[in-house]
Amino acid sequence: MSGINAGVLLLRPRDGKNMIDGDVRSSCVIPVRVDETCQEAVHVSRCLEEELGGHLFLRQVIEVPSSQGKRRLFVAEVQGDSFADRRWIPADEHRADVARAVRTTLSSAEGHDRFYDSVVEQILETPQLPWCRPDWLTGLRSRLNAHFEEPTEIYPYKMRLGHIILRAANSRGLYEIHSAASRDETAGWSGDALHHAEARGLLRGWRPDLIAFFPDLGAELREAPLGTSLAALGDLSQWSSALRSMAELQFRSSMAGIGSNAVPADEWASRFRASVQEWQTYETLGRGFGARSLEWIQDCVSDAGEVLAASVLPQVLVNGATTGFTTYATENRIQVSEWQPTYVGHPFTTLARLLAHRGGALARHTQADLARPFVGAWLQYGRPADLPKEVKAGIILGCAIQATAAWETGRAFANSATPALRPQIAGWCETIIRRATG
Repeated sequence: MSGINAGVLLLRPRDGKNMIDGDVRSSCVIPVRVDETCQEAVHVSRCLEEELGGHLFLRQVIEVPSSQGKRRLFVAEVQGDSFADRRWIPADEHRADVARAVRTTLSSAEGHDRFYDSVVEQILETPQLPWCRPDWLTGLRSRLNAHFEEPTEIYPYKMRLGHIILRAANSRGLYEIHSAASRDETAGWSGDALHHAEARGLLRGWRPDLIAFFPDLGAELREAPLGTSLAALGDLSQWSSALRSMAELQFRSSMAGIGSNAVPADEWASRFRASVQEWQTYETLGRGFGARSLEWIQDCVSDAGEVLAASVLPQVLVNGATTGFTTYATENRIQVSEWQPTYVGHPFTTLARLLAHRGGALARHTQADLARPFVGAWLQYGRPADLPKEVKAGIILGCAIQATAAWETGRAFANSATPALRPQIAGWCETIIRRATG
């Protein structure tokens, strides 16, 4: 099976339970090859449907440790009459077979028995992830058809840690469904700051309008964002205009008193240190991040916190999901489609995610060119004594916040989330090193 780099576990909901495909004497995980550049749920779904010849709803993507490089397990719910000729057996009665199939199909590393058990738990016991429940999609489709009074097509669009975005389309237009893990499971990363900002009317026009909320499904129906993403446009003048508007929104959030919800910079540093200790316990980062290097990174984050604590700039609303891919522009409006994590902090921490994800047509511009309009806009509200030092500190602390958010959110779901978090957390730590030494 040369070229195999992924596996698919098919599930079919029946009577409130998950059924798995196949004869337990063979593997219930189907080996496939999916290009590593294929990341977003909409593209993965299309690829799997073409390879397997049936309609699927992608529920989860789980990274597994392997002796042969990166491997992904795709958990997909069968749709309609697809795969009707297959035999379906209760998944809960064959947990050991699922765990064994994941290991053997993906040529996974030995000695991770607890990991494979936790993978099965994450697949079959995820009440905190609404879209992984049996019959959730059927219930959502029924609710949407009733709301719009016409058939509505649904397909996965983006999959994030503890959050899924689906697109819905009918004769009336295009919409998005957002479903997130329960608030307790996301460790407060999508809570108070966002709710307070919306209650004050600060995000009117910035966030696509909420049309309906289905609490029993944990799902929001929203308008799809208007316009084209900045990453697709790649135009520096439109990017600059959007970031100046974003700085203005943040300043208005400070004037509205949102700073009362701020987490002090030294507390961010403490939370980062607590996360680092857990990374060491779970061996999350692997090679290249020994105790001495992690201690040095923690010192850099603490130093950055001290710089920002003395800043003349106010504490503001920070959308840690803001990138060129999540920000959309029309002639007269800017909208951001994703808002997790959202927190209150120093405005320059915004730059961490913004500059780290500058792909698409924006990749031809330097990070300095992309940061300049945002930093420049903030100078009309306050002038730091040492601007370059404060910008660097903002990016370093912002990276630490992103890593902490990913860890605290992901670890709430299952131990099997730990390998999937490794690339994210290592990437943020590497950026801290580059910024601190650059």
